[in-house]
Amino acid sequence: SASSPWAENVTLHISTNDGRIARMRELDAPVIPAQGQLTFSPGANHLMLTGLYSPLVAGDTVPVSLRFRSAGDITVMLKVLPLGERPVARHDH
Repeated sequence: SASSPWAENVTLHISTNDGRIARMRELDAPVIPAQGQLTFSPGANHLMLTGLYSPLVAGDTVPVSLRFRSAGDITVMLKVLPLGERPVARHDH
């Protein structure tokens, strides 16, 4: 699961394209194998923050806690980018 002090709810979704139809559905509990990874990217796996307590502004840094069944809680800091800007690929631990 996921949570953030900036929103009432944080859910994990996946977007897919079925021909010319874009679909999005919530993922309950994705299985990530040991030493595996789950990649987040626009148009694929993503976190959805709903019930925001204030609008997100480009440059904000939003804390999100990810809860893993075996690994416990891990807090990540997500940077809000200007609309249309894509993140630069990075791999941090």
